[in-house]
Amino acid sequence: MRELTADPLGAPPSPTLAGQAAAAEGNARLLIELLQGLSEENTFTFAGGTTEVTSTALPERVHRVVRLLLADISSRCRLFIRLAALSGKEFELGAVAEPFGQPAGMLLPLVEEAADVGVIASVGDRLVFTQPLFWRAVLESLPEPMRAGARGESVRPFEPARPTAGAIAVQPWPAELREIDRVIATLVSDGLTNSQIATRLNRSPHKVSYHPRKMFGTLSVRSRSELAGTFRQRLWEAP
Repeated sequence: MRELTADPLGAPPSPTLAGQAAAAEGNARLLIELLQGLSEENTFTFAGGTTEVTSTALPERVHRVVRLLLADISSRCRLFIRLAALSGKEFELGAVAEPFGQPAGMLLPLVEEAADVGVIASVGDRLVFTQPLFWRAVLESLPEPMRAGARGESVRPFEPARPTAGAIAVQPWPAELREIDRVIATLVSDGLTNSQIATRLNRSPHKVSYHPRKMFGTLSVRSRSELAGTFRQRLWEAP
């Protein structure tokens, strides 16, 4: 791991960076995306003969590979994983069952689905995220009010705050739109063209162009800028 980290960045990792790399728990794709992302975003420096990270946030490349992984599982399992992330790297099923609104036993198929893709494993009577780097990326992707609630602050993680007078109410992500639509909407809101998105996702421009058109009709918007604005308002998807 240390050799793989030193190769693209030019020096052995500092203890901090080594800890980040080790959090991939042997997942080569997560580790490579982490290192390439640090290089692309220039969020590292050399100090004392080692490579040190200069940003507390994970690179976008890590978030993208996590989004793509989540796109291949059911929407209910995605929701389960996101709620579980709020409970920590290790959690009890009951801690997720309450906000999910179902008995713990009803969530076992979702646990099995998450385990099948290598995201979650059982350790005794607890469940754990198998790759802390994945867990951290999921947690960083959640809206700040939810993360604040998980830290024990004033906003509860699973109860949206009531809008103040004149505020725009947050609407759920429509159920008919898939996770790949959310990924593409994220990249559209970042200002990327269809060609650039196709390169990022390793898909054909023709396939990528279909998704914005579909979202235009579903979300009742007429332009990419309207799509970006609407996407930022819709912070969560319906179970």
